[in-house]
Amino acid sequence: MKKRILLLACIGLAFVGTSEALQMGTGRVTGIVADLDGNPIPGAHIVATTEGSGHEIKATTDEDGEFAMMGFRGGGWTFTVTAEGYVPQADTLLIKSISKNTPIEFKLEKMRKGVARSDGARELLTEANELYHQENYDQALVKYLKIIEENPGLYQIRANVGNVYKRQGKLEEALAEYQLVLDEDPTHGIATVNIGDVLVKQGKFDEAVPYFELAIESSPDDETLPFNVGELCFNNGQIEKAINFYQQAAAIKPDWMEPYLKTGYAYLNLGKLDDAAVQLRKVIEVAPDSEAAQQSQEVLDQLGK
Repeated sequence: MKKRILLLACIGLAFVGTSEALQMGTGRVTGIVADLDGNPIPGAHIVATTEGSGHEIKATTDEDGEFAMMGFRGGGWTFTVTAEGYVPQADTLLIKSISKNTPIEFKLEKMRKGVARSDGARELLTEANELYHQENYDQALVKYLKIIEENPGLYQIRANVGNVYKRQGKLEEALAEYQLVLDEDPTHGIATVNIGDVLVKQGKFDEAVPYFELAIESSPDDETLPFNVGELCFNNGQIEKAINFYQQAAAIKPDWMEPYLKTGYAYLNLGKLDDAAVQLRKVIEVAPDSEAAQQSQEVLDQLGK
């Protein structure tokens, strides 16, 4: 029994190490910013932020309205796009860190009288995000709500408001904000996943699963979404459900070793050592020169597989 516990601890350390490596950010995003008629907007500013990190990625469009951004980790990122004379736009998108991301197209509406200036919205969002990352949730909330008040069309900022409420433990309020996003965009993957996350925190795991499945269905080519849902299931003790979602991620991106590693870890926790060995051998096959492959081989040696 003691040897078994030590083995699981070793796998846990391997899991942490590979997660940190993935967090370095290797994803690339390209796209174009144009007006509603399709004319490119040069000099537009794009700022990408992600929940739980103070990291920002910025870009400015060239004379053809095009931009490129580097350094993304996989997961949900909020893109805020501003340009002089246009209504700011914000959207939360699921970004892949390994495989290629589809080019993004933002279309901005020309500013009408009485609409807040884009510079002010951008500055407010930057300030709000900084406060959020500093865990100053009350002040961040004030600024997010001010952005929405001055720019009613930026419904995506409701997801930021929901994140604040979730961190404050105000789960019903968080659900209401995420639902407002879904009312505008029923296929909004991040809002759907967050509703599932809140339901899990409320102990309503069975109610949460359909939201996770809906989010995955709306983005069938995005391996990061089922993988992240698998992580959520695993952290909440739903090991068999986690395995199902990890395997969905592996089916979408067969050359990504991380789902195999996590599936192997999950099988070890269930005591299914033969199944775990199959997954760890896949890690070695897919990424033979990685640290995870070396650690997987060490575990296989300990298992005698």
